[in-house]
Amino acid sequence: MTVQQLLSVSGASDLVSDGSIGLFIYDYAPYAAQSGILPLDSYYVACNSAYKRIKSANIGSVTNNVNIKGLLLASGFTQGRSGLILHPRFGSYFLVQAVLFESRMPVNRPDTPAPDCGSCTRCKLACPGGAIGKTPADFVRSKCLRDMMDRVPDRCTVQFLGGELLGCEICRSVCPRNSWAAPQPMPEELSSLLELSVLLQYSPQTRRIISSYIGTNMARPSVLLPQAMAAAVRGRRTDLLHLIKPLLSYPSPRVSRSAALCIELLE
Repeated sequence: MTVQQLLSVSGASDLVSDGSIGLFIYDYAPYAAQSGILPLDSYYVACNSAYKRIKSANIGSVTNNVNIKGLLLASGFTQGRSGLILHPRFGSYFLVQAVLFESRMPVNRPDTPAPDCGSCTRCKLACPGGAIGKTPADFVRSKCLRDMMDRVPDRCTVQFLGGELLGCEICRSVCPRNSWAAPQPMPEELSSLLELSVLLQYSPQTRRIISSYIGTNMARPSVLLPQAMAAAVRGRRTDLLHLIKPLLSYPSPRVSRSAALCIELLE
């Protein structure tokens, strides 16, 4: 298949190929702000949709065993001060699905390299965790909110968490390279489930619907419930204590430990 045929089948916006490896690139936009719900980074919805599209196209084997960042940098992309890779057209609002082809593909790379950050420090000034330094090499992953979300909230991190259900868009939202990305409305079916009182009860039906948007792995209770409880603490939602206390006996230690800390901080 030609590059254009692959793009048509996969639904991707661009393709960086290097022999038997193809990096399918999908641009996406953030969700518009919406009151009354816990925001969700649109990256997770876009990534799940792209994965399904690639799988159904049956054009190769989806893999995570690829140095995606290294291939992008070798192909003319640049790394921003925040550590995110910058695309020539899409800034950092893009995602990548890596595919192994059965036969070698012609090399396809961007004609124009992505610009670097220059003297811009907007993301550095906006980062609440202080994860961003003067250069990409100075980025401190342990201070990044996205990295904190992979750990059980503790007294030091819970004050930073709770801004979003998944992910963090602060550095991307202030980046001038992303000015093209106009916020889009979140699907109503999804937004209706992101109110804290609904999330904290996290019924099987809620999990099933959210999984259809972000994938079963990211929709696990051990991922979402600690974030929902952190949001309750950040918002001083003492009215939700009656929903958090039952989580003390939740089978997942990650959830039960988070519940104990959040109850202590709310009471």
